[in-house]
Amino acid sequence: DLLASLLEARAMDHAAISLVSVDAIDPTGLGRVVRNEGGTVERIVEDKDATDDERQITEINAGLYAFDAAWLRRRIADLRPSPITGELYLTDLVGFARVDGRLVAALDVDDDGRLTGINDRAQLARAEWDMRVETNDRWMRAGVTMTDPSTVYLDHGVELAEDVILEPNVILRGATRIGERTRIAAGSQIMDSVIGPDCVIWASVIERSTVEDHVTIGPFSHLRPGAHVGRRSEIGNYAEIKNSRLGEHVRQHHNSYLGDADVGVDTNVGAGTITANYDGVRKHRTTIGERVFLGVDTMLRAPVTLGDDSKTGAGAVVTHDVPPGKLAVGIPARIREPSPIAVPGEDATQPETPTAGSTGGEAHA
Repeated sequence: DLLASLLEARAMDHAAISLVSVDAIDPTGLGRVVRNEGGTVERIVEDKDATDDERQITEINAGLYAFDAAWLRRRIADLRPSPITGELYLTDLVGFARVDGRLVAALDVDDDGRLTGINDRAQLARAEWDMRVETNDRWMRAGVTMTDPSTVYLDHGVELAEDVILEPNVILRGATRIGERTRIAAGSQIMDSVIGPDCVIWASVIERSTVEDHVTIGPFSHLRPGAHVGRRSEIGNYAEIKNSRLGEHVRQHHNSYLGDADVGVDTNVGAGTITANYDGVRKHRTTIGERVFLGVDTMLRAPVTLGDDSKTGAGAVVTHDVPPGKLAVGIPARIREPSPIAVPGEDATQPETPTAGSTGGEAHA
């Protein structure tokens, strides 16, 4: 509202500059607004450059301006360093405007604590703290739980649904949205991402990604830009996802990397699974079907497609497509029929016992 009023004041008077001024309780260290006998703003003098009489002025410059942009472009190059501090003062433009016969409009506001002088990094940190306290208080009153609000950092554009829980040391940046009843657990950082309802994110980093509802992530996972995780999926510790889409109920529990991949529903990603998506020149995509079982330490050299219900053995290096329902084993992987799985309560077919003189069965890995 204050900025809107500042713009309106400049436009109404067709001023070269409009600025916000405050009759400060303590003007120490701040630039003073100097007016002529008629009350027109003539110049701003910085505290270090002011005379003793000028330091008695209590009207200070708050540091908010609206400019006639065309005039500003013509005059800003005329700024010269202060002979006392060597700094370039943007406030010297007020004097330039009066020399040019242009009006400078002042919007007077009360010294109610909204406009705090910031002259060094310590004052900047205090101002940021005040804003963070106000922001966190507003969200807690709207139904968000913060177990330690002093350690929660929320950007202005963040949106939080009711009953979201934010644990200590959580940072939410940019245009991030968090759905109902989701818990962002300690040590998580989320940037420009959408997290659905009823999720748990723990000690993980999520960037420009989408997470659907009832998903668990972490600890120590990293969703890089372009990740999309389907509902009820489970992303565990030291799992990384980049520019990939995971279907519903995908399980990627630990120590794995999915880059430039499409993963079907109910697929299990074994520990140590890697999509080798970069050949040194171009990125390639990996397509993994539904209900696929990836054994531990599987390497998928893209571009490659694994059909629905296919499997890979431990340590397989898959360089060619795997048909639906087939098993890929070895380095490089070859296609096999998957071993039958005995169902409890049913008789498993036993191999025929060799008779005397027979060669017996040949063993296969």
